[in-house]
Amino acid sequence: MEKPKLSDLVYGRIRFDIIQGALPPGQNLTEQEFCRRYDATLATVRVALIRLAHDSLILAAPRKGYTVSRVTVRDIQEVFDFRLLIELAATGMAAEMITTDDLRSLEAIARDAAKPEVNRSRPAMFEADRQFRLAVLDITGNRRAADALAPMLDWSERIVSLLWPDDVIIPRLRAGIEGALAALCSGEKKKAEAQVYVTLTDMRDELLSQVMVSDPVRDMDIYQPAMEAPSRQG
Repeated sequence: MEKPKLSDLVYGRIRFDIIQGALPPGQNLTEQEFCRRYDATLATVRVALIRLAHDSLILAAPRKGYTVSRVTVRDIQEVFDFRLLIELAATGMAAEMITTDDLRSLEAIARDAAKPEVNRSRPAMFEADRQFRLAVLDITGNRRAADALAPMLDWSERIVSLLWPDDVIIPRLRAGIEGALAALCSGEKKKAEAQVYVTLTDMRDELLSQVMVSDPVRDMDIYQPAMEAPSRQG
């Protein structure tokens, strides 16, 4: 097996930290700070940062280095609307094209999503959801659609992780996987499309309901809610 490049490893670590919120929206870091944080050379970090900028996860900031891209109300609307465009059509096609082997692959992902260790880990459940969504697109054979969807899944994870606690996120994702699998098993195009539509629009609308939604604040930054300090008694 070919050993992964150092730049790939650093890219993956920074990407993970951005998506999970360890590097919060709006944080500024210089190239040297990235080097120290990820114990990597300047050349390696620069290659990783170019890829992250292409993914729109960071922005070059003149005289400041790099800024972790912000998350706005507009992002919620656009990311989930884009997912609807891709996944609605792809799931309908997959329902008509799915084979026994395809179903076995999807069932294996669903079984993994039901494991206790996955249900204790937000990143692990998001990874299961990602595998499932991309596996559905693989059934259609449309690689460009999968390439387009992958970064939107990253953005979905960022948005949801900022706004929802783990005890809300994890069961919602697992239910989405199980519901989509059941719909695809039926082989009914309309049923499969309806399941995806309800899952994505419900999630989008609930996320939007948590923030002020009006024209003046569509570009307002969204930050992770602060944890309330426990009350003291006595």
